[in-house]
Amino acid sequence: MDLLANVWRSMEQDPRLKGRPLIDNPVPVFGIIVGYLLFVLKVGPNMMRDRKPMNVKNFARIFNLYQVLISSWTVYTVCVCCWKLSIGYGEPPNVKTDPLTMRLIDCLYIYLFVRISDLVDTVLFVLSGKQSHVSGLHVYHHVAVVFNMWLYLRQNWLYFALPGLVMNAGVHVIMYSYYFLATFPPMRPYLWWKKHLTMLQIVQFVCMLLLMAGVFFIDVEYPPAALANTGGTVFVIMCMFVNFYVKNYINKARELQQKKAFDEQRQWQQQQHIKSN
Repeated sequence: MDLLANVWRSMEQDPRLKGRPLIDNPVPVFGIIVGYLLFVLKVGPNMMRDRKPMNVKNFARIFNLYQVLISSWTVYTVCVCCWKLSIGYGEPPNVKTDPLTMRLIDCLYIYLFVRISDLVDTVLFVLSGKQSHVSGLHVYHHVAVVFNMWLYLRQNWLYFALPGLVMNAGVHVIMYSYYFLATFPPMRPYLWWKKHLTMLQIVQFVCMLLLMAGVFFIDVEYPPAALANTGGTVFVIMCMFVNFYVKNYINKARELQQKKAFDEQRQWQQQQHIKSN
């Protein structure tokens, strides 16, 4: 415990965020993560076991629309600030306090709360009786993103990850737009592109890994452990998404083709049997 305390004290946080809620002390963020895990994996399922699923459709619509708007704002704000500040690929950390830089820092700080609010997504699954949606991929992805967003923001390690952050927020605009439209039954026939959302996320992770690989070949002022953690987390999540895509789309499509071929073969055999009689 003393070792962990010493390591924590040795980690200098971004002075521009000192005193802001959730930043100085790790306990609140870890408390949120632990509370989330307890509810979606234990308390929530037990509570809903003998209850009728709740109707969360209206709340889900508001939540999904909020995600679309806040993610769009994040993409716009980060891109504008990076353009005006000439922040490039592999940008080293800094502690500037000019108005435009602080606008970027404030945006990233708000985005931490956005990623925490993503956890509501899982809570809605639990309350609506869709516990099967609470997969290992889903839970790990949410927890890893919240923790890394908090840590990298606190330690001023986010500059090199800004391209990936913008990319991810952009994907969220598309993803939550789909979820929002899916709450309206008349729109469902037009939402044939669901499986392409998963492929879009996989492409996103591949791009992130390529960006991370490039960072190792330029002189960046970030701890190697931070770079390795980012690359490792993205790689693990990408593998889980690939596994999900293969299992739910490629394998199922193959099974349907095999079933169709089997049915056609059986129908042909029946016709031949009728002809022979």
